[in-house]
Amino acid sequence: MISWMSKRTDEITSRHGMSVIGFHREREVEKAWCTVGLNGMAEVVELGNVEGLTDEQIDRRFVASLLKFAISAAESGDNEGYEVLDELLDGLSRRE
Repeated sequence: MISWMSKRTDEITSRHGMSVIGFHREREVEKAWCTVGLNGMAEVVELGNVEGLTDEQIDRRFVASLLKFAISAAESGDNEGYEVLDELLDGLSRRE
């Protein structure tokens, strides 16, 4: 699990066999990015400047980027992309 990633986000990515390579928090905060992979499809997701953000705020940025990635995967015909998308959207609807 990546240090700033929430347990829920980690569970979703693990359950679907997604690979996530995160940024180095002490060196790459001004232009943070991650590489995300799912079923042979990989994409770099940019998180922007995360300096001074809490782990929860960084996780939310990541989830927003992950939504875009899941939509792309689903549009490419990957059913797993739809499943990830459903779980992420379900989680967002439960947040207060």
